Amino acid sequence: KRLRSRPSSFEYFEVDQLSLLSDRSNVVTDVIDSYKGTFKLVRLSRPKINDRSYAAEEFKRVELAFRRFINRDACFHITEIDVVLNPTLEGNYRKLREKYKRMPNFDLYEDKTPEGLEKRKRTLNCLAFELQNSSGGCQSNQIDPHNLNRADVALLAWHGTKPQHIESICDKGFQNRSTVDCGWYGKGMYFTQLPCYGQYYIDQDNDNPHKAQMILSWVQMGRPYPVTDRTLEGKPVVEGYDSHYVLVKNNFDPVTETTQNLSDEIVLFNEAQVLPRYIVKYIYKTKNLMEDEANSLPFQEGQSFDSFSITL
Repeated sequence: KRLRSRPSSFEYFEVDQLSLLSDRSNVVTDVIDSYKGTFKLVRLSRPKINDRSYAAEEFKRVELAFRRFINRDACFHITEIDVVLNPTLEGNYRKLREKYKRMPNFDLYEDKTPEGLEKRKRTLNCLAFELQNSSGGCQSNQIDPHNLNRADVALLAWHGTKPQHIESICDKGFQNRSTVDCGWYGKGMYFTQLPCYGQYYIDQDNDNPHKAQMILSWVQMGRPYPVTDRTLEGKPVVEGYDSHYVLVKNNFDPVTETTQNLSDEIVLFNEAQVLPRYIVKYIYKTKNLMEDEANSLPFQEGQSFDSFSITL
């Protein structure tokens, strides 16, 4: 059997709530109403391998985004996922998407300013590659970076934050997150495609130091400006653009050499550009801890750890 797919009339960011809530599989373990009644959480547990329910499809969709970008020095394992259903935030996201669809197309490489041109092109090349390989707005089409609509530039992106902020984000969105600090690459809301990078911004639980959670959102970047230095610190979005995109090293500084290990940061300036869709709960262990545990336990031939790595 194939996984049950979402209706063809659905936009990429929509969830078939009827199928999800009526699903009688073992995947849906709880439905949680917010105390304000503005949003609902549908809790998904890990499905069995042969589960072909709609809920299992949603779980596996998130896990694919999670496993695609993982720190090679750690083991990550999703325990459960809360699907966020907030009609107000989804409506705002949809309205902005429709606005973007009506705007003229643009060339991702249109900026021909000589200073720093090669660095900007390298940044945009990475973004174009991600758009080609993501399950975003143009998942069924080939992306032409020289003829993009603002609505085409959509990705799944991670946001790490303190646990006490998660309910507020599910309720009101990210409207207050741009006031946390000045922002090295613009005064906006920050996201990344790499969960191991977003993890820098979460608080550790002293009682459960290897448990964590992050928010996975759909983000529509509109027209992205490629950032290659810190001259935009604390500033609004560059005129004529809708977002900033920067490749960064693990110390948060911009990438300066093509051979450096890198992550990315997506900076958005309009709360309607973001739709928080999943709260992903997971456990993780460092490579050193895994080795210590392996040395203290009998090791069977053929045994392996559930870990992943990335190369960009």
